[in-house]
Amino acid sequence: MSVRSIFKNLMAGFLRLSSWGDMQQTDGTSSNGLHQVVLNEIDDLLRQLKLDSTDPRVASAMKQVVDLVAPIHDDLAKRIEDLQRHARWDTFTIAFYGETNAGKSTIIETLRILLQERTKAEARAAFRAKEAEFGISEASLAARAQSIEASRATLDAQRAQAAERNAQLDADLEALQQELNGLRFAIEAKKRAASSWQKLVWLFSKPPEELEFARTVQRQRELAAAHAAERALLDAQLDGAQTALQSLEAEQTKAHAMLDSLAPFADGQIIGTGRSDYTLDAHGYQFDANGQRFELLDVPGIEGKETRVIDSILGAVKAAHAVFYVTGKPSAPQTGDKDGQGTLEKIREHLGDQTEVWSC
Repeated sequence: MSVRSIFKNLMAGFLRLSSWGDMQQTDGTSSNGLHQVVLNEIDDLLRQLKLDSTDPRVASAMKQVVDLVAPIHDDLAKRIEDLQRHARWDTFTIAFYGETNAGKSTIIETLRILLQERTKAEARAAFRAKEAEFGISEASLAARAQSIEASRATLDAQRAQAAERNAQLDADLEALQQELNGLRFAIEAKKRAASSWQKLVWLFSKPPEELEFARTVQRQRELAAAHAAERALLDAQLDGAQTALQSLEAEQTKAHAMLDSLAPFADGQIIGTGRSDYTLDAHGYQFDANGQRFELLDVPGIEGKETRVIDSILGAVKAAHAVFYVTGKPSAPQTGDKDGQGTLEKIREHLGDQTEVWSC
């Protein structure tokens, strides 16, 4: 094989390589098999270059070409392997990439709802089914909360009224007791001042003070009995109000327990809680809108604990046909300094050499 034929085959191989991007499906070869066809062409070329030649000059030239092409082949093999692992051939893929806690998942969750993404639609349907099964809804929970507040207010008012009434009852009994004490003091004083004859008369006819004392004691007993009955009624009313409140609170607790079974189907499950690095793995969501299929990738943030998520970030941006950079700051990405990479350098590194990233 002459040197000219070697370079002719080499150029033909690279011409075929450069034309694959413009080719449609031909000869039964699908788009996701083109990379293997290209690699096979280069393998064939290297095998031809490694054939023995009797001409030392040709053998030397062939070795030089092999030394030149082999590293390219190895690099291309690695790239193709990476492409096989990450490429989306049948679905246009968009990655939402950017800063940690900037709202990437919020955007995707909103689009899932608006465009009725399949898994989101299924989750919402399951949520509504369980909501109906358990008989709970936002309106019913709000109404029950209002009932609890009203019941608690009623109980507090009844407690205040009962405390006020009990204080009045205590005051009435105390006043009556003071009256009895006054009568007792008057009787004792009268007895001390009475003559023997007067004391003898009192054995058959009680003095007015003693009669009044006896009547007051009877009033005290009757009042104590009436007060006890009234206190029992107040306690029963308080117990009833307390029981009603506890019943409502038990229903609310049960409803909230049921909410735990609704939580996995609720909107916003993919949205972070404000904690950094909530999204640790890239996750894709398939859409079919107006007859067009596409996929959105929720990519971990680039400014958190990157060592944990770098493989997921790189895999997602390699798989994507388009990348949206999401930032929560009203300024362009910043460059780094001697102390470390800036956001701009990270973007260039993650998105690849073929991507131009500008800061203005």
